[in-house]
Amino acid sequence: MKPGTRKICPSLARSAPFLLSCIILLSPALSWAAADWPTTDWSGDILYFVLIDRYADGDSSNNRRVERNNPGDYHGGDLKGLTQHLDELADLGITALWINPVQKQIPQGIYASAPANLGIGEFKHWGFHGYWIDDFTAMEPRE
Repeated sequence: MKPGTRKICPSLARSAPFLLSCIILLSPALSWAAADWPTTDWSGDILYFVLIDRYADGDSSNNRRVERNNPGDYHGGDLKGLTQHLDELADLGITALWINPVQKQIPQGIYASAPANLGIGEFKHWGFHGYWIDDFTAMEPRE
């Protein structure tokens, strides 16, 4: 860590448990259990939303079918890449993360098209954003 920087919170020194807690708290598959959890006052926190696939690629071994030239395909970002940048987020004053769902996505893409002025034309759109969940009990292997 660079001199003068700080951690978001002590649990970030052990970032895997922190990210797991984010996954559990923010997972749509587990929202039914939220009523039983203690409430937390988030009013003083600086919340940052991370679309994991678009953030940082920390593990190229899970880059199956990455196509960065396709705006609707996977670009390679993963949880390892996010954890590698937690100190930078803390330097920006971020105190809480909201990540997209990480459950296994549908196994096929759908055709989409961009506005003509962008010059992209038709492309295949995949569930890189995490909201096309195919299996709520499995984690997306690209994460």
